Amino acid sequence: MAEAQTREFTKSQFAGLLIGASVGSMFEWYDFFLAATAAAVVWPAIFFPPHSDPGVALTVSLASLGVGFLGRPVGAVVFGHFGDRYGRRTTMVSTMVLMGVASLAIALLPPYTSIGMASAAMVFILRFLMGIGVGGETGGAFAWIAEARPNSKHRGFWVSWPNAVLQLGILLSLIAFYVVSSSLSRADLLDWGWRVPFVIGTLLLVIAVMIRVKVMESPMFQQLQVKRSVLKFPAFEVLREQWRKIITMLWMDFYIAATASFVILPYSVSYLTNLGVNPAFASASVGAGNAAAFLVILGAAYLSDYVGRLKILRLGAILSILTIFPYFFLLQTLNPVWIIAAQIMFYSICEIPAGSNKVLYTESFSTKYRYSGSGLTYQLAGLCSGIVMALVFPTLVLVYGVLGAWQPIVWVSIAMAIPSLVASVLVKETKGIALE
Repeated sequence: MAEAQTREFTKSQFAGLLIGASVGSMFEWYDFFLAATAAAVVWPAIFFPPHSDPGVALTVSLASLGVGFLGRPVGAVVFGHFGDRYGRRTTMVSTMVLMGVASLAIALLPPYTSIGMASAAMVFILRFLMGIGVGGETGGAFAWIAEARPNSKHRGFWVSWPNAVLQLGILLSLIAFYVVSSSLSRADLLDWGWRVPFVIGTLLLVIAVMIRVKVMESPMFQQLQVKRSVLKFPAFEVLREQWRKIITMLWMDFYIAATASFVILPYSVSYLTNLGVNPAFASASVGAGNAAAFLVILGAAYLSDYVGRLKILRLGAILSILTIFPYFFLLQTLNPVWIIAAQIMFYSICEIPAGSNKVLYTESFSTKYRYSGSGLTYQLAGLCSGIVMALVFPTLVLVYGVLGAWQPIVWVSIAMAIPSLVASVLVKETKGIALE
């Protein structure tokens, strides 16, 4: 009986798991980057007083994205506990439901003209709830895949799939916003058009839930159940036993979230728009970089299975430091070809570490608290990035203006990449280790 319960996934079951976990990540980042685009282009005119200072409205609107990062560690603790206590599958269905409800509620939220400042307050509350759901999503997806094929020599490649597919979610969000913004008048876009992509996104939720409920539980977690080795409070145990490891590793993801989730989008879209570039083209240019990043993540993950996780991470951090100034110089040419080239170059470089750091987190914790440990590490990194996104970057935009803030933002981004390099020297390489 025990042997039947702890068998490894068949090829078809593993394919179902990859799809289920990846669709969840796709929905997660479809919503986030849809919100990022809306926060830069639409929300300041909808959820704030009509005569507000444009810079203040934009700053507060963008700050709502950072609030979502504050909810992620909460989700990592809460859902990490349930995932390591009761199983990956049921917990990850729950995270999808929470994310879907929060996203749909944003789509149905009345404007300032209907309920006043309560509309802006609700944006912050719903983004926080979305963050809680996202916080419980990532650790489970990576742990579930790694435990399904624990002995695979391409473990890094497989674990990277949710992280790579989330780029398709971002791309879909950009396409969705491009369609509504280019086909509707400004009045219709502000009135109802921007809400349509959020509603459509719930279809991804339904698909993910239907797939996940049919996927087999992690065989390594089942092994813990058979041995009666499941911890009573796994999230707290991993904090008690592995807090030094978590604090060290979280810095390896510090700058990635900030550069991809603020500097590239929404800031570069707002920056280009203020330079006179069509907003639809500005968003589409990010989509080109996003599509390239999908391939880069998978390629970097595959390479990490041979050269190691840490070398890939260091490569991405160093290249991001070297290319962020050229990135903005290319944007400033206002040449469509150079703008697209800039987005492809910088987006791809920033996502190189994403091909190795998530599997590094996953391999660094044992099965008894892998969901909690990997999720907490990733989400605490997001929290640190979220503080910069919610406070530092918006303040720079407020003080220097959208066009004048790019140089201060560049220097902050460079400073954020340095701790990643330092942390990579302090942690152990995990390529090829046996999962416990």
